[in-house]
Amino acid sequence: MSARIATSCACAALTLAALAVPRADRLVKVDAEGVMRWTDDGSEVALFGVNYYPPFTVDYKSIKAMGLDFSQVMREDVAHFRRLGLTCIRIHCFDRQFSAHDGAFLDNHHVALLDELIDLCARNGIYTVLTPIAWWGGSYAEDKEGFSNDWPMREMTSNRAAWAIQARFLKEFGQHVNAVTKRRYADDPAILCFELINEPLYPPKHPDEEVTAYINALADGLRASGTKKPIFYNSWHKRNAAAGKARIDGVTGSTYPTGLVAGHALHGLQLSKIKASSLQPDEHIARKARMIYEFDCADTPGAYMYPAFAKLFRHEGVQVAAQFQYDPMCARLRDRRRGVPPPAARRRLHERRERDRVPALPHQRRTQPLADDHRDGLPLHGRSHRPAARARETAARVGRGEVVRCVIHGQRRLLPRQGCGRRVAPAAPPERVHHAR
Repeated sequence: MSARIATSCACAALTLAALAVPRADRLVKVDAEGVMRWTDDGSEVALFGVNYYPPFTVDYKSIKAMGLDFSQVMREDVAHFRRLGLTCIRIHCFDRQFSAHDGAFLDNHHVALLDELIDLCARNGIYTVLTPIAWWGGSYAEDKEGFSNDWPMREMTSNRAAWAIQARFLKEFGQHVNAVTKRRYADDPAILCFELINEPLYPPKHPDEEVTAYINALADGLRASGTKKPIFYNSWHKRNAAAGKARIDGVTGSTYPTGLVAGHALHGLQLSKIKASSLQPDEHIARKARMIYEFDCADTPGAYMYPAFAKLFRHEGVQVAAQFQYDPMCARLRDRRRGVPPPAARRRLHERRERDRVPALPHQRRTQPLADDHRDGLPLHGRSHRPAARARETAARVGRGEVVRCVIHGQRRLLPRQGCGRRVAPAAPPERVHHAR
């Protein structure tokens, strides 16, 4: 018995050892050729992950409104990241939620959650890419009093008075000591690198020389914190030439070959849309490290696009890529509270509606059901996606006498003419006639 117990304990120990993930605590550097390498063994960095935002913006607002525990929400999501095999997250921090008008860094609840998230990811072997300035406000952030409130984006990138405010914020951002790890952001190995600002915009015909000066001002501000980490700049707006001349280590780009959102599933092969990111093969940034800060193949069923993305990114010299974006899993609970049924209930509801649905006209029918085609969570089999087209089709069917408009239980419905006011039973299939041989 004792031998059996010892064997069981040994197996359990081996299993736990196999499941153990080393903490994300390796430092990186960028070599003379613009390649990010781990400082301990000189191997190339290669990380894949997602954008994730519970400490800020609408995610913070939703979790707070639902009365959920932020720590538990993040633990569940990071556990999912680990199961997916992700190795990094990117966060463009909503600076309006933790900065003052003069650029001072405000240590508040948003920052406390960011501290916790960085440590939580590190303990699961996941690195964090931090973008200190996002500028975005409006409905994206409920409590917003920061310096970005005072400057339109195009002024913030072109007015030198605004540059000094941003430089101060970046310096204090790097000097902040994580309340959990007790390390400064500037030194914490769990933070892979910094990206100065998210998707900067400029006045019309703004010269590259001024953009380069702006990049250097921000980079100098962050380096004043004492950080030795790689510093990237977001050159998405056709500013590779300006970024290539700046005193930074790398550039970031994005690609959305199928757009941000189409509102319906995109069927058919979409591979031809994957052509190049905003980085592209560009001699101006040939000696800069490269990172994809956002990408997605929105509304494309299946996973066949990802190998093509991987090939594209490798061709462009990209070493880190983060998909946009991962919504907290607690969003499912939010949907239930708003009355949105879970997937199984939606399928049952759709089946009931399909039984009662008026048959589609021949030119509207599809050869097979498209399970991913949806609006408001319900498939649109046999219907046009355009409201105006659907209205014309309905009017034509009423005019031909095929259907009539009825009101049943307070809802407007279309029924076959012989079935107004009552449920129409489906027609019975014709009986088979068996001939004796």
